[in-house]
Amino acid sequence: MEITDAMIESSVAGRPFGSFEPFVTGGKAAVWSFYSHVLSGLEGTPGVAVFREMDHHGSGYASYVSAFLYPDDGRSQLDFPDYTNTTGILVYMSRLAPIAVYGASQRNEHKHNKGTGSGFIEAGNVGTLPEGDWAEFLATVANCLHAFRIELLPREPLLLPARADLSIPTVFDGPYYVFDTLFYWCD
Repeated sequence: MEITDAMIESSVAGRPFGSFEPFVTGGKAAVWSFYSHVLSGLEGTPGVAVFREMDHHGSGYASYVSAFLYPDDGRSQLDFPDYTNTTGILVYMSRLAPIAVYGASQRNEHKHNKGTGSGFIEAGNVGTLPEGDWAEFLATVANCLHAFRIELLPREPLLLPARADLSIPTVFDGPYYVFDTLFYWCD
């Protein structure tokens, strides 16, 4: 998929730019329902465990739905006295179009309270996989997303500099890339 100026302009304005519903009208309830089905599909995929982040990281607005995906056999988990660390792939799925990105990430779950934490996808880790052999796992995830007509974007065009005249609604400091125009979070 070619990322066009029209797509970027629509995205930073918060306007849907997809070719099928719910990405034509962009109704919030319809987008939420669509991604509930996508995440259920991922959860039903053999070998894949999913931690959903359907809201906007607790506040503000995220132009994407986030999901932390990892092998369900425990091989990517390390147990420590106070927390469990899980290595996996963070996936952002746009609320505005059927596009997604992924990046290597880790998630910590504390044992003595309900606290959890994981990273964000940014230009430095977009399109990256954790150390080791994750190609088959990514292919499984990509096939599931493809079944829902969601395209995983390649890394290279996302790392092009963003146009300087754009106002990107984000809490992150620049420099900004095309990635930041499509997948942003503001508090």
